[in-house]
Amino acid sequence: MTFILAVAFVAVTLAWLGLWDDIAEAIPQLSVHMNMGCYLVFSSVLFIMWFRVTVVFDRFQRWRVRPGQMVEQHIIAVKPDDV
Repeated sequence: MTFILAVAFVAVTLAWLGLWDDIAEAIPQLSVHMNMGCYLVFSSVLFIMWFRVTVVFDRFQRWRVRPGQMVEQHIIAVKPDDV
């Protein structure tokens, strides 16, 4: 929320100072080149984030709540007690 407010504040400030015309004129001169290293770093960061979410934080267990009881439910793994 703070980030969105900061971006909005910067946008309004730039409009108030009349700098949007200068920024719009500079965009056609902007040239961005990305090589394989950029894609490798970007995909590695995404993989690490995905791995942490699926393996570390979400262990594929859910809790089923019914009146008077709570049952731990494993989505993928089978507990040894259930075999």
